Amino acid sequence: MPHRKLDRHLGTRGWILLVCAWVWGLIGLGILLQAAKMGEPSLLHLYMPVPLRVTLWWAPALLAIYGAIRRKHLPVVTAALIIAPLIRVASYLWAWITWVAHEVPALGWLAPDWAGVPSGWYSAAMHLPLIALVLIAAHSKEDTRDEVK
Repeated sequence: MPHRKLDRHLGTRGWILLVCAWVWGLIGLGILLQAAKMGEPSLLHLYMPVPLRVTLWWAPALLAIYGAIRRKHLPVVTAALIIAPLIRVASYLWAWITWVAHEVPALGWLAPDWAGVPSGWYSAAMHLPLIALVLIAAHSKEDTRDEVK
């Protein structure tokens, strides 16, 4: 059966990396399709040029496909996959902190001109499972291709 051969070749880690590639690819496409929207000024990741933001999602997606198929360079693939969600987590947390600072008069000095994002904590939390998925793949114990031969 071809699917069993593929499953044996990819393993759990390979399938997780392919899922990451799919999700990262979709997020990059979403950025590309909504390029005209700036949004809240406190969302720092939106200040990056659209081509850079798309590349931060698509390049790791391609590396994840390579890593899944070739079963090599896992540290590089892991690092690449973590960068974009980590940037978003930091950006959304900052936007939430600016909202808190805007709501609490004593903290107004932190971000006097930005209203912030009240749901920034939620958006940051929504990106944490992406990082967790990558770390699960990185720490899954599987034979390397050399050991399987």
